[in-house]
Amino acid sequence: MLNKVDICGIGGSIVDQQYKVSHDLIEKAGLKLNEMRLASPEEHKKLIQLLAANNYIPMSACGGSATNTIVATSYFGSNAHQLCSIANDTDGKLFLDSLTDAGVTYTNTDHQNISLPTAKCIVLVTPDGKRTMSTCLGISSCFDSEKINLDCISNTNYVYIEGYMVTDNNDIILTILKKARDLNKNIVLSLSDPWVASTYKNNLLQWCSSPVELLFCNDAEALAFTDSITLDEAKEKLKSYASKFVITCGANGAIIYDGKSFITINAPLVNVIDTNGAGDIFAGAFLHRLIRHNTFKQAGEFAAEVAAKLVQHFGARLNKEDYIKLESKTAPIIIK
Repeated sequence: MLNKVDICGIGGSIVDQQYKVSHDLIEKAGLKLNEMRLASPEEHKKLIQLLAANNYIPMSACGGSATNTIVATSYFGSNAHQLCSIANDTDGKLFLDSLTDAGVTYTNTDHQNISLPTAKCIVLVTPDGKRTMSTCLGISSCFDSEKINLDCISNTNYVYIEGYMVTDNNDIILTILKKARDLNKNIVLSLSDPWVASTYKNNLLQWCSSPVELLFCNDAEALAFTDSITLDEAKEKLKSYASKFVITCGANGAIIYDGKSFITINAPLVNVIDTNGAGDIFAGAFLHRLIRHNTFKQAGEFAAEVAAKLVQHFGARLNKEDYIKLESKTAPIIIK
């Protein structure tokens, strides 16, 4: 039986291969700047060959949007769990070892007689710090409600779901949402990507048929999901889908709705090297401070500082010591 935890993450169990590339490589690859696209193993092979032909060298690390968020909450001091779907291969071991190193417990799906590999995401970072992604879901697309142990939903306070799951795991997410709602859990949703928010809007609306407790998105995702022209229009429409929400706006900070009023959070002025994972770590920092009973404003200010730290270096996560320093530097004010 799983011990009680503060938060349980549900998302793609993915190992990242991250490259620093030029804008013309994005065009050669037929990808759209700053968006994610799903790819077959054959398409990934061709992309890797293109990168090798142009002398680009990867940096491998464990990723996945929800996992980045959950790892952050754990390093900051919250008790975290991850629902996984990984294969018995080298990348799968790397992924699970990274969770253990971060103090995150996990539940993995039983994948007997399935030969698919652990999911992989090729992350292309351009000089402007934007990240363009090509993802091969592999065995991560094989979440199965009949095989996976959902005890983690019963033993957590927050259930955090990444929007990417809508692309290939819609049915299992609907099962998880029903269980979470039956148990009166706090459901938190991230829209993940503008393409996902637009292409799979009808499925995401089904997830929000009863408003979720908290929704995270960036400005582009907010506009795509709500079919809006302006953020002011999107802000009002989002109230129909979430009791509270956070819209991150890059260098312009964030807009937070705490259920009663809007709060503006300013972003620190920094030199941006890589935006990969910025939204994920913002959500992790924000949720950690909510778990510690901070106000939405306090949580937002902490999250903005953490995200600003991340974008100043290459990669979707900070070093363990950085999480600890940030948490101790801005100790939470406990409000009960």
